[in-house]
Amino acid sequence: MRFLSACAAICLSLPVALQAAAIGDYNRELMSQYDPQSVIGQLGRAVGRMDILTDSGVFPCTAFLVEGDRLVVARQCIPGILENTQVGATEIQSVQLVLGYLKNGSEEGTESFQVDPEPLEADETGHFTVLQALGNPTDKFGFLRLGDYRPAPNTPLWLIGHPMGEAQRISREDCRVIDGLPENGDLLHNCDTLPGDSSAPIIDPSTGLVVGMHYAGQRDGPNKAKPMTLILQQSSLLTAARVSSDSGSTDRLLNALLDSDPKVLIRALEAVSRDESDPALRAKAGKLLQKLKADMPILD
Repeated sequence: MRFLSACAAICLSLPVALQAAAIGDYNRELMSQYDPQSVIGQLGRAVGRMDILTDSGVFPCTAFLVEGDRLVVARQCIPGILENTQVGATEIQSVQLVLGYLKNGSEEGTESFQVDPEPLEADETGHFTVLQALGNPTDKFGFLRLGDYRPAPNTPLWLIGHPMGEAQRISREDCRVIDGLPENGDLLHNCDTLPGDSSAPIIDPSTGLVVGMHYAGQRDGPNKAKPMTLILQQSSLLTAARVSSDSGSTDRLLNALLDSDPKVLIRALEAVSRDESDPALRAKAGKLLQKLKADMPILD
């Protein structure tokens, strides 16, 4: 990964606003320690490290995939990198998305995709940019769904990112919504972050939906995210997750399949674990598939 060493070096000298980091105790877990078929493992697949190659160096941000092979990133990453006088970049030469980077120094399981650096949409109010990823990454890595609601104070959160441009980590310990509503409508949180976590998705564990996008850390006080309600309001491209009034239909289908012919069931579960857009349901199908194959290995 030719970007990695440059990312780590440059991150240390970035302005605080670009770092999107908080100073203090740091408690983050490597995503590699979780079962890839778990809910956490499935959610992390659509989160990647975005390397922005400019004429003044390489700058890393986190980015996450949404429907249509689109990426959501903080505006400070693109095009804001060119507007930051402290950085001094005048040209974006290349943008690359690295997915599956779970172990520092190892390329095993990773894939890189080129990203069109020309924004499909860039909004100052919501502080977000939508980019187009090339090569159909969602076919293999899936995408995250967006929640059009604001979580209540003290709601537990998960934040998944690539701090310092390194292997993917998740913030869970004491990661929650902080009470307070700034004039600009920010979502305040105290999830641990470091440089490179800009654009990290903030996920409500109870739904698996992205409810915010991290964009700024503070030395004294809570971190800042743009709530997904605001981003969806400002965007003409992004859409909220469509939650059916019969939201348990897929669960009931999986349960009903348990009574089917085992070979038919295996094929159905393989399809759901591969193609279902909801990470939680992909994970459930994967677990059922593992259990079925363990119980009846002759069918594998």
